[in-house]
Amino acid sequence: MKNEAIFDEEEQKPRAFIAVKDGDRSWVMDMPVRKEVPIGSGEGSKLLLEASDVKPHHATLIWDGAILALRVDGSQGRTFLNGKRLTGSAELKPGDEVGVGGAQLVVGMAVPPQAGGRRALTHHEFRERLYEELARANRSRRPTSLIMVRAKPGDGGRIASAALDSFRAGDVVGTYAHDELEFLLPDTPLDVARTVVQRIIAE
Repeated sequence: MKNEAIFDEEEQKPRAFIAVKDGDRSWVMDMPVRKEVPIGSGEGSKLLLEASDVKPHHATLIWDGAILALRVDGSQGRTFLNGKRLTGSAELKPGDEVGVGGAQLVVGMAVPPQAGGRRALTHHEFRERLYEELARANRSRRPTSLIMVRAKPGDGGRIASAALDSFRAGDVVGTYAHDELEFLLPDTPLDVARTVVQRIIAE
C-alpha cells in the first residue's frame, strides 16, 4: 500500500519535456527534476547537439518540478527564445520555441488534473498505457486503435482539450511532441476511431 501511495503521488506531479530537432534527427527528452541539463556540442552535454553554431557549452536547462528555466552560458553562442535573441536566463512556458545555434527545441509540459479531472499524458506515460492495452487486447481478441495527429501550429492544445472533454473514460490522450498528439481508443475499430478523431479536429 505504501508503494502504491508513492506511485500515485508521483503521477500527480507536473512533468516537463523538450522536443528536439537537430538536423535530420528529432526526439523527445523528459526533463529530470532538480538536475541541470547542459546543452551543447561538447563532452558532458546531456542534451548533445550537432547542428551548426552550437557551442561546446551553449546553455543549460533547469526543471525544479514547477518552473523550467533556460540559462545561456556565455555570450558567443546564438540562442533565441520565440524568435528573440536571449542572453542571461528566462523562464520557459509550454509551446516556447528555443533556437540553439541551428537546432530547435520546443517546450512541453504535462500538468496534473484538477479535482479529479483528466489530463494529456506524457509520451512515456502513454507508451506504458499502450503496452498494457495491447496486452489486454491480445488476450481478449478485441480491437484497439492508435491514432497520431500532427496539428496545425498552435492548435495542439485545443485538440487535446476537446479530446479529453469528449472521449470515453477508458480512452487515452497523449502528447508526443509540440502540436503532435497520440490517441489510444480501446475496444474501437480503426474506422470508428478515425471518424471520432476527425470530428474532434474539425470542432
